[in-house]
Amino acid sequence: MELRGKACIVTGAYKGLGLALAEKLASDGALLVLAGRDEAKLHEVAEKLRKSTQVAEVRLDLTKVRDCKKIIDACVDAYGRIDLLINNAGVLEDGLKPKLVDKMIDTNLKGTEYCSFYALSQMKKQKEGGAIVNISSTSGVYFKPREEEAVYASSKFGVMAYSAYLHMAHKESKIKIMCFCPGGMKTDLFRTAPARMLPDFMDPKSAAGVLIEQLKVDRYGLFVLKRAGDFEYSKDFSFSWNWTEQKVLDLGKYA
Repeated sequence: MELRGKACIVTGAYKGLGLALAEKLASDGALLVLAGRDEAKLHEVAEKLRKSTQVAEVRLDLTKVRDCKKIIDACVDAYGRIDLLINNAGVLEDGLKPKLVDKMIDTNLKGTEYCSFYALSQMKKQKEGGAIVNISSTSGVYFKPREEEAVYASSKFGVMAYSAYLHMAHKESKIKIMCFCPGGMKTDLFRTAPARMLPDFMDPKSAAGVLIEQLKVDRYGLFVLKRAGDFEYSKDFSFSWNWTEQKVLDLGKYA
């Protein structure tokens, strides 16, 4: 995908991986719609990126269907189409309490599905189609003996399953689907991680660079991003969901 001039939405765009993706897209000349919950922080990022490209900003609560529709409408209103949706926004809480189940499933899984539904409705009308990138996690790929991570992992596994079905359904169309699964990153999302693990966490800018590289060469599939010192994902990475491509990417090779 040639990103210059493309109309792109990034959710969770004012920090972490979302911010890194927005910055990469802006540097490549994409036209942006940035979405997030914190209006002040979102505006600050939007103002910064307006120095290099066109940017619209929309407050987004992923648990509200109307908000998810609103960001798609905002993109079409601003640019006449939507070429790329990156469903990045998510939450991570440790625990099994029902309120945490609601929070993580509603945001991570249902929010991704809501935004994708409205994006697909628009992309089907467009002669050139479009692309959707759903951010999952290695937590949805490699299962660990951590009860407190079960709900988060299930939400991210759900994102992979949802993405796989969309990918298969649109194999012969001009709508492309990618599911991108990074590991832990040096972001607020992983603020509760043990301090001993932080040095090995990914730089979100590096992870964003790998994702954007796949888009630029039109690689759409299921991608797991591993770090140096990670366990060997390939031994456990054997889903057979008919992805066009299913691959473990080594972050070190993109450094």
